[in-house]
Amino acid sequence: MEPSEQVNLPMWQGQPGHFEIWFVVAIDLDAARATWVRYTTFSPVDGPARAAVWAADFDATRDPPAIWAKSTHAIEAYLAQRDHFSVRIGDSEIRHGACSGKVASAGHAISWDLAFHVGTAPVRRTPAVLEQVRMATTAVHACADAPVTGWVEVDGVRRELARGKAVQMHLYGTRRVDNLSWIWAPALAQEQATLEVISAQMRRSVPGVLTPHMTSLFLRYGDELEDLTQLPDALLPSSSSPAPGVLDVTFTGMRRALRIRGFAPVAAYAGWVYRHTAGNGHELHVAQSDIASCVVESFRRSHPLGKWRPHARLVSRQQAAVELHGYAPIEGVRYVGWDETEPLPVRPAELSLVRAPLSTAGKLVELPPPTAIVAAGLTFAGHRDELGLARPAPGELPQMFAKEASCFCPRAGVVAMPSYRALCQAADAVEPGLGAALRARYPTLPVLLDYEVEIAIAVLEPASARELAAGKLPRLGYCLVNDLTARALQLLGEGQPSQAEYWRAAKSFPDFLPAVGTAWVPTSPADALPKVNLRTLVNGQVRQEALSTELLFRPSQLLTAAAATLGRDLGPGDLVLTGTPAGVALRAPRWKRRLSRMLDRFGKLDAAVQLYVEGAGFLRCGDRVTVDAEVLGARTIEIGLETEA
Repeated sequence: MEPSEQVNLPMWQGQPGHFEIWFVVAIDLDAARATWVRYTTFSPVDGPARAAVWAADFDATRDPPAIWAKSTHAIEAYLAQRDHFSVRIGDSEIRHGACSGKVASAGHAISWDLAFHVGTAPVRRTPAVLEQVRMATTAVHACADAPVTGWVEVDGVRRELARGKAVQMHLYGTRRVDNLSWIWAPALAQEQATLEVISAQMRRSVPGVLTPHMTSLFLRYGDELEDLTQLPDALLPSSSSPAPGVLDVTFTGMRRALRIRGFAPVAAYAGWVYRHTAGNGHELHVAQSDIASCVVESFRRSHPLGKWRPHARLVSRQQAAVELHGYAPIEGVRYVGWDETEPLPVRPAELSLVRAPLSTAGKLVELPPPTAIVAAGLTFAGHRDELGLARPAPGELPQMFAKEASCFCPRAGVVAMPSYRALCQAADAVEPGLGAALRARYPTLPVLLDYEVEIAIAVLEPASARELAAGKLPRLGYCLVNDLTARALQLLGEGQPSQAEYWRAAKSFPDFLPAVGTAWVPTSPADALPKVNLRTLVNGQVRQEALSTELLFRPSQLLTAAAATLGRDLGPGDLVLTGTPAGVALRAPRWKRRLSRMLDRFGKLDAAVQLYVEGAGFLRCGDRVTVDAEVLGARTIEIGLETEA
């Protein structure tokens, strides 16, 4: 018997307080589809043993994207061989290099017949020493990144799997891991790379005390290999879940660093409730999506005190598995209870948004697409303070720049991260040859995507520059926007004669102005913004918060400067952005800001990349961003993967 088959042999021999699991994940390399099947026995300390078969099918093009079912059996339906690996539960079977079966519940029926390649030796993706000591949970890989073929049928519709990748694992022990997260991405960078991360944490016997996280990380990219699967290396990476359905893994070594994110919408997750064998009432909530996306960003430096430089960006688009489990359920995920077959209902997440009424009368009107957009910078007191800038002089007009009207985005829920190619093209459009200079210097580059909550002034009737200078205002509407910025491109304009053109390019990528589709129009125009509280929340955490009264310029001044920037009078369809308060991602301690004044533009960009690696709050794929301004409304977007073009 080959070692890879031997590690799958059943360990349960009727003893109480034991669980055992064999599972297979098969990802279709030609589509955003995947299937997960699980064969298990559960023998509690008190009570009868049972067996179960679980299955989940994932299809990103289907509504709903995740369909799952399970069947529970008396232990008499469980049959295991001892001289070779073969486990049968009812009509379902898993054996060396193959699995088949069927389950039906919750109004769905799933059946499968899959064959996958298993090598001679098992795959080591967790510390081997843990298999030699008695642990509460043992996990071994029979295979990973294995070619798989076969078919899967969901609700009577069969599809063939001609080209896929599979992982098959065997888990057993006396109790489940209390906190566990997993990423498996076998098709990164158009199948040139593979990644697996397993992060686990157990409770000690002392209530409430947790052991350190152990995070095994395996990444193969061409001839390069990051193998942090054995001790003590597995203690170096860290993992966290900044938002529902999102998993971050970070590793920072002496000369190399990794920033990994696996993510999927909560609707793409299947949820299960598992129970401890001790019967102490503790239940674990397990959520898994096998049509998740994954981004791996690699950085290098020449010596331990050197600057981090981008090395590679590897992407897997809806062809990765992400599992998140712990005692608390994940907000928005539907779970099937331990003794249930129907998913439990969930209440959608609600943000705590205050809707204080305005003191001035007015009404909400639909906001038409703008014909021109002009934006103001450095207009809020707190924002100038965090950048170390003095207040504007009396009579000074704000700094203005134009944005492309095509970036206006009143409806889309997902805003794509610009690709490196798009970033270089935008740089070339501003300064011919700059894109080539970027590519020669950086093999890839973080966009350094930033958020900016702002009130925009919608001009609803003609206004001449002379009238504006005299303080006479036309009919105006006020709406809420999120002025997204690719700081990497903006920083390249630092110190350049045409700096405003770099700002324009950095803020004009597709959908870079998410907006509320309505504007509040006061009955009597006043030379002041409506008094509201502005907030930005990233993954539910407040990043910006300020009253609109902190604005250092009056609307008449902003409109006058906008007219000067456009070189014409203002009219209906013009949209003027009033600037953002403190709290943007691009900020640094005062001493770093002073030091950066001595750097050229590439030096400033390198310094911002350093901030990114160190954990600055720039937006990443999978982040959910909400801007809110009380009665002016709220707007939420998700940052999506860059387009493939």
